Amino acid sequence: MSKEVIFLQNVKTHNLKNIDVEIPKNVVCMVLGVSGSGKSSLFLDTLHPESLFRYLETISNGNGIWTKRREKPDVEDATGITPTIVVDPRSSFPVSGARAIEITELLYFLRLLFVSGAQPYCINCRSFLKVRDVQGVVREILTWEQGCKLIVTARCSGASLSVENLLSGGFTRILENGEVKDVEEITEGFNPVKYYHVIVDRLQLRENSASRLSQSVETAFRVSDGVVSVFRDGVSTTFSRNAVCEKCGFQIPSLSPGLFSRFNTGKCDVCHGRGAVSGEGCISCSGMGYSENVSSWKFRNYSLTEILGMTFGEISEIFSEISPSNKVEGQLLSRILHDLNIICDTILLGDIKASEPIVNLSRGEIQLLRLAKVATGGFSGVVYILDEPSTGLTWRERSRVFEIINKLRNQSNTVIVLEHDLEFLKIADYVIETGPGAGVQGGEIIFTGNVADFYKSKTLTSQILRNLSAKKNYSVSGNYPYHFGFSSLKKNEILFQDIEMPCRALITVTGPMSGGKSTLLSIINDLFSEKKSGCQVSYGGEYFTGGVEYITGIQAKANPHSTVASYLGFSSVFRELLAATILSKQRGWKAGRFSSKSKDGRCETCSGRGRITASVGHMSEMTIECPECAGTRFNADILEIKWRGKNINDILGLTLNEAADFFKNHAKIQSSIKPAQETGLGYLECGQETGTLSGGEFQRMVMARELTRKKKRPCLYIIDDATSGLHYKDMDTLGLLFRNMVEKGHTIIIADDSEYMIRYSDMNIDLKR
Repeated sequence: MSKEVIFLQNVKTHNLKNIDVEIPKNVVCMVLGVSGSGKSSLFLDTLHPESLFRYLETISNGNGIWTKRREKPDVEDATGITPTIVVDPRSSFPVSGARAIEITELLYFLRLLFVSGAQPYCINCRSFLKVRDVQGVVREILTWEQGCKLIVTARCSGASLSVENLLSGGFTRILENGEVKDVEEITEGFNPVKYYHVIVDRLQLRENSASRLSQSVETAFRVSDGVVSVFRDGVSTTFSRNAVCEKCGFQIPSLSPGLFSRFNTGKCDVCHGRGAVSGEGCISCSGMGYSENVSSWKFRNYSLTEILGMTFGEISEIFSEISPSNKVEGQLLSRILHDLNIICDTILLGDIKASEPIVNLSRGEIQLLRLAKVATGGFSGVVYILDEPSTGLTWRERSRVFEIINKLRNQSNTVIVLEHDLEFLKIADYVIETGPGAGVQGGEIIFTGNVADFYKSKTLTSQILRNLSAKKNYSVSGNYPYHFGFSSLKKNEILFQDIEMPCRALITVTGPMSGGKSTLLSIINDLFSEKKSGCQVSYGGEYFTGGVEYITGIQAKANPHSTVASYLGFSSVFRELLAATILSKQRGWKAGRFSSKSKDGRCETCSGRGRITASVGHMSEMTIECPECAGTRFNADILEIKWRGKNINDILGLTLNEAADFFKNHAKIQSSIKPAQETGLGYLECGQETGTLSGGEFQRMVMARELTRKKKRPCLYIIDDATSGLHYKDMDTLGLLFRNMVEKGHTIIIADDSEYMIRYSDMNIDLKR
C-alpha cells in the first residue's frame, strides 16, 4: 500500500464532529456508512472544494474577490491534496436534450478530426470538390501535356460584374461557349443569375510556365473571389479555393470546429440545435439538431451526422480500418479508438447510438458512460471521488465498473468510492466508515483500515455484511383480496406478455440494466392514464379507488424555496406562529412575510436563496454564500421576530427530531414529522432544500408525505429507482415502511436494482435474467 497520504485535520463541515482522517494515495478507498452519516460532507463538501480552493488561490489576482468571498470548507488543515474529479450520478447535463456521445468526450475529438482532415462535399450534386491553393493549381496544370494552349479565366457571377469595373481592372475579354468576346461589346449588361468566364491570361504550356501561371491563377482567384476555370484546348477544368461546386455553384461553409456543433454555426435553423420543435422531432434535421451544411464536409466518405447516426460499435469498426494521412490525424484517431474501446469492450455499450437522447437511456447506461468518460482521461496523480457508482446498475453490471476503477488505480490515481453496495469491497484496498448514525447521531469516523480488518470489526456495516446471507425474508401474509393484470403490451421495443399482480401487496421488479424495469412501470402507469387509451387493464383496476401515484427520478428538482418542511407540509405553521407574536402584530405583518419567496421578508441580495452566483473570470460561474444575509435567506427585520427564542432561520435549522420536540404541542407538525422519522429521516434539517437530498432520501421523503395524507381508500404506488443511495439499514427501514402501507390496503410496485427489497416483497418479477 502507498505510503503517501492525504490528511484532513479537524473537519467540522456540516455534521462532522472535529474529525481527523488519513487516506492513502494510489489505492481504492471505499467509504461506507448509513445515509446522512457524513460521507458526502467529508469528501464532496470538504476534500473536493478544498482542492478547488487551493487551485483558485494560484490563479490571477483578478479572481481575488472569489477567494475572499468563497465559503471555505470547515477544515483546520489539509495536506497531500491533489486535483480532484467528482463523478456524481445526480449532476445535470451541460446542454439541453443531451445525447449519449455528449456524455463522453468523443464528440470533441471528432470535431477536431473533421477540421483537420474533412473534404468538401456538394450535398446537391453528391460529389466531392477539389479545394486548391495557387500552388496546388499550378502543380496540377504543369502535369498536363506540354505545348497545349491554355486560357486562364476567373469564373464570376453576373451579379458581381459590370463593364466599367472590368475595364478599370484591365480585363477586356470574356469567354462564352468557347468564343472570345470583347467586354465593350456587351451593351445590355450581365445576366445576374449567370456565370461568366473573365479571361485573365492566354498562354501555351511550357516547362518555364510556373511563374506566369502562379501570377495568373492568383489574379483569377482574387477577381472571382476564389473560383478559377482553366480551358485546355476547349475543355474546362475548375479549381476552387473556397469549396464552391462547379456544377451548381453551391458554396461550402468554411471549415471550423463551430460548424460541427449543434449549438454553434452548425445548428439547425429550425430547432436551433435542440432536435425537437414543440415536443416533436424536427423534420428539417431529422431530430439530429444539425444544419444541412454540416454534411457538406466528409471525413473518409462519412459526414458527422452520418457517424452520429451509428452505434458506438459501428463507429469503432469503421474507424479501425482508417489509415491516417498525417500525424495529427493519427493522434486523433488513436484517441477516438481508445475511447471507443472502453465504451464497447469495457462497459459493453457498443450497441447504443451515438446520437441517442439520454432520456431514452437507462440510469445504468448513463452512469456507465459517465464513468467511461473518466476512464478515458488518461490522468495520473488525481483523486477521483465516485459517488454511488452503482447507481442504476445491478450485480450483473458490477464487473464493468470494477474494471474502470481498477484502470484508474493502475494509472497511479486515488479512487475514493462512496458506496453502499458491499460487493465493491472486492476491489477495495482501504475502508473508511462514517457513523454511527445519521445527522447529529453521525459525523464520526468509526473505522479506518484494510479490508481484512474491516471484516473483523464490529461496525454497523461489517455486522450487516456478515449477516447478509443469513437474513431471512420478511413474512408476508399471502392474503390478497384482488388481482389485476393486462394482456401483451409493447413499449420502447420491449414486449411484455400477460402479467398478473396481487393487490394489497409489495411487488418488486428486478432485472439487468436496460432490461425494461422502468418501461414496465411506465406501462402500468399508462394503464390507468386516460392519455394512453391504447392500454387497458384486463381486470382488477377498479380496486385502486384511491388513485395511482407514479414516482420517478432519483432526485428532486432544484428549487431553493422547496425545503423539507415545506415539502412535508408544515412550514406554514412556523410562519403562522411567528406572525402571531406581539412584535409581528405591532408591525402588521402576516404569515406570508416569513416565506423566502416574499419580497418583504426575504434578503433581496440573494432573492431568498441564501447564496449568490459569482463570476470567476474565465472559469464558469460558481455559487457562494450570500454576503448580505450570511445564508439565512431573510432580511434583518424578519430575523428580529422570535417565537420561544427562535427566529425563522433558527427554526429552519432544527432537525426534524429537534422540531418534533420543540413543537411537541402542535398536532399538525407532529403528524407531518412522525412518518419522516419512521423512514429514518429525523436527522434532516427543516430548512434543507429538497434538491440537495440524495435519491434515497427523496424517495423516503415522498413516502413520508404520502403517509401524512392518510388516504383511506386503496392506492397504487409505482416507484422507480426505489433503493438508490440507501444503506442496507435504510433499506430495512424502507421495507418495513412499505409493509406498513400494504397493511393499510395499498399496493406498491417498485423497480429494485439492489434486489435487496425482494426480502420484503409478496411477488418479484425478474426481467431477462
